[in-house]
Amino acid sequence: MPWKDIEKQRAAIRKHYYANREKYIQKALKRKKGIRKWLNDYKESSACVDCKTFYPYYVMDFDHIADKSSNVSQLINTCSMRQIKAEIARCELVCSNCHRIRTFKRLAL
Repeated sequence: MPWKDIEKQRAAIRKHYYANREKYIQKALKRKKGIRKWLNDYKESSACVDCKTFYPYYVMDFDHIADKSSNVSQLINTCSMRQIKAEIARCELVCSNCHRIRTFKRLAL
């Protein structure tokens, strides 16, 4: 029984993964695509906090106000939607220009 011996359990899990590898890869890609779409829609539906202008999603940045655990774009690969939303809650959404100005002022002090 593989679940009683940790090494046999690992081997069984590994064997199952490789037998269904393509299915797991497609599932992960679908999940990432869905999160990325939600994130892009979120960025496009929100105005910059500083200049109050709406921009395309690729112009908007998340500026961390509180402690930063990771970049939101990196969390897409490994974290759940709940964790991504928790990280976004610690950020303000600003356009690239305003983000550069904020960062300059923060570092200049």
